[in-house]
Amino acid sequence: MGIWYCLRAGTYIYSGYPSDINFWLSGGARYINLWHGTPLKKIERDVATGKYSLRNRYPLVFSLLKPHLVAKPDLLLVASEYEKECFASAFGIDKEATFEAFPPRLTSLSKYRFSKKGKKRILYAPTWRDDHSFRFADHFDLDRLDSFLEKNDFIFLIKLHPSDRNTFTFDTHSHIVSISPHEDIYDLLPTVDLLVTDYSSMIFEALYISVPVLLFCPDYENYKKKNREFYFDPCLKLSVKTSRTQKEFEKELLHLLQNPNGNSFLFSKRFAPYPPVQNLLDSLVKKVHDGL
Repeated sequence: MGIWYCLRAGTYIYSGYPSDINFWLSGGARYINLWHGTPLKKIERDVATGKYSLRNRYPLVFSLLKPHLVAKPDLLLVASEYEKECFASAFGIDKEATFEAFPPRLTSLSKYRFSKKGKKRILYAPTWRDDHSFRFADHFDLDRLDSFLEKNDFIFLIKLHPSDRNTFTFDTHSHIVSISPHEDIYDLLPTVDLLVTDYSSMIFEALYISVPVLLFCPDYENYKKKNREFYFDPCLKLSVKTSRTQKEFEKELLHLLQNPNGNSFLFSKRFAPYPPVQNLLDSLVKKVHDGL
């Protein structure tokens, strides 16, 4: 029956790529892509360096051997004017093939934000590197970090990207907690007092639901050279605090958590999220079948 419904479906909705669905049974159907974040590093057709640029250098080969990697969506959900700019080139679509709405994955999260007593919870969620070169422990004295966290009554939750191949445990550090990469980060995000990340779309996810953000970018130069180019460099052009050393990190972390009234962030028009859309699913399907 699964195969039967796949063959009969007129519309497929997915979160990233047509490989999320049964691509080989989806011929003739319309594709609606919800994507899964606001890009800072270049993606899809805009990638010019590293192994993920291969499909852009050899599009004919990929269209024959891996067509799901080059298939274009008929409609793409965008959360801001900035996303619309990036996605038009990244997916090779006209801006008319986009649908403006607040990210549905975040619509219910802000209501779960709450004030709590006890230890401050810090979520560290770095993006993954194409070359898997980044290791958290290479940039921190873990004993010193654990002492710093204990002194200030902080808990440091570390969650790697699911695509990151690095593994670690912190059994000997009482205030550093390793979270499985496969746990849903959206279950964690509304429960923490601050997000620490780097070149990740989680910057926007957090700021959209009023979670303060601190950037930790110790491999900034190496990342730009060996991984991806940026659409928008968060370390230089985004109005959030950036640290590159453990000393800077500890200083900025204390400042942000001790000055909650200074954590407000105002988006420019370009980055401000669109408002939520009622009956979003019906609206998406109607637009794609009305010929955009």
